[in-house]
Amino acid sequence: MAAVAAVAGLVQQQRLASSPPFPVKVLLGRLLGQRQRNTWESHLPGRFQADWARSEVMETICEAKSVCQSSSDEKVVMPQGSCVTGRVWELSSCAEGSREVQAFMDEAEEHDLLSMAQELSSHVWDAMRCPHANHVMQKLVTRLRPSHNQFIIEALEREGLFIQAARHKYGCRILQRLIEHCPSEQVEHLADVVVNQVLNIACHPYGNHVIGCLFEHGTETNKTALSKTVQDYIQVLGSDPHGMGVISHAMMFASEDDRLAIARSSLNMPSVLPSMACSRHGHPAVQQILTMLDGEEHQKARAIILAEEAQLVASRYGRIVLAGKERR
Repeated sequence: MAAVAAVAGLVQQQRLASSPPFPVKVLLGRLLGQRQRNTWESHLPGRFQADWARSEVMETICEAKSVCQSSSDEKVVMPQGSCVTGRVWELSSCAEGSREVQAFMDEAEEHDLLSMAQELSSHVWDAMRCPHANHVMQKLVTRLRPSHNQFIIEALEREGLFIQAARHKYGCRILQRLIEHCPSEQVEHLADVVVNQVLNIACHPYGNHVIGCLFEHGTETNKTALSKTVQDYIQVLGSDPHGMGVISHAMMFASEDDRLAIARSSLNMPSVLPSMACSRHGHPAVQQILTMLDGEEHQKARAIILAEEAQLVASRYGRIVLAGKERR
């Protein structure tokens, strides 16, 4: 009986949600979807066995079932800002509350989003490091006009936190959304700081994604500066699994001249190409390098790779490179 009451309580807590939890649905189906007596009913206290379906607890569950069924057919309309306004940080900092805030944001008007941004303006760094609130921050960046995201940039700039954010598991996501959605002049200082500290970020498990995002969405000036660093430090980057990802982004998004310069620099470090060819994140760069080089340079790159053919054959990604080399 206690279990039945507990299920009823869970369902009542979910009435404002778009759908009850799956385990609750399953148990409700077992409780209410059968006309015959359940085998475990005999274990209930005697006073409940004769007419347990009309008990107060079962009436509660039946009512809950009705709510669940109607919620599957009708869209639940969330209360206007009252359920979120004034509690944005409190809700965003936990898993369930973060989902509630994000659901509200999907339908919120601009003035509601601006009100939420105002509430979070004094919690920017905390929100960026929170496993739940970072999702709210990311959605704010994508939903607000770029100019209204300035409070995030200013908070990081004021405390000198661009590098720390780039190297943080969740903070790096916010920087990527800013680079993707804000005009280049708005994130110019952010990009300059990252470019100047590229070696401290490129080989980091989270920071490398910010460098890759700059290659994809940054200005030509950003890309040229980053490409020069890749050329100068290709052995360092090509020996690190995360740095290899940066080289691959460079070979996809840098200018043709910069890509050719990077490809040529790889020939001066014979250990780089075989190592990258056997890597998940590095083998796309090797494929691009082989495509970029012609004549004697191409033959030299092939010779470097074939010298370690056994190593490549033993690697899933190395075999991909070898197969592409044969098709050329």
